[in-house]
Amino acid sequence: VALTAPRTQDDQLAARAALAGVNEDLRVGLNMPVVTFIGPLQPPYELNHLVAAWHRVAQQHPHARLWLIGDGAQRERLYRSIRDTDLFGRVLMPGTFDDLEDVLRASDLLIVPSAAVDQSLSILTAMAGHVPVLVASGEGHDNLVQDGVTGRRLDQCDPHSIADAIIDALAEPQRGEQMARAACEFVGQHHSLRDMALRHHRLFNDLIRSSQRLVP
Repeated sequence: VALTAPRTQDDQLAARAALAGVNEDLRVGLNMPVVTFIGPLQPPYELNHLVAAWHRVAQQHPHARLWLIGDGAQRERLYRSIRDTDLFGRVLMPGTFDDLEDVLRASDLLIVPSAAVDQSLSILTAMAGHVPVLVASGEGHDNLVQDGVTGRRLDQCDPHSIADAIIDALAEPQRGEQMARAACEFVGQHHSLRDMALRHHRLFNDLIRSSQRLVP
């Protein structure tokens, strides 16, 4: 993934304004935390637990917003859950976006509440963009996110545990920024476009040398 410069407050405000210009429901002020999920709205992602958790998050952070970016078979079920728990306006499903740059710049936290489906690309993109991440522990996530260093990990994905983790993350924004900086450094060292190009270059050189040795 491509690395981006650290976000400033003006960058975040500009991204939020751009999104509000596309969808008025996404209008949020500077002091309104935004937690974002990006991916298919499918059962393996435990999004029903995330919506259930948001009821308690909203009690402590009434101005916080949860954005579920994507579409899928679980959309209607999630809509009913949002309605039944009186979370309209606090949990939003604006659909899919061709370009996620503004979505990530506008967000305060990316959450992936399940390890059932690999979400490494969205996690890496957020980490490369200095966005704090909260991910479920599991294969494909643990080798990207070191808990308390490059992000936060969820050992359990029930509504209570998810709510606790989100509330803790929103209570420590400076700690989240520190982990986001460490995460971007990690991506730069191991998963950047430059690193990928260098690895391919070494591989091609090794193949060329091997083929030359085989020529009589």
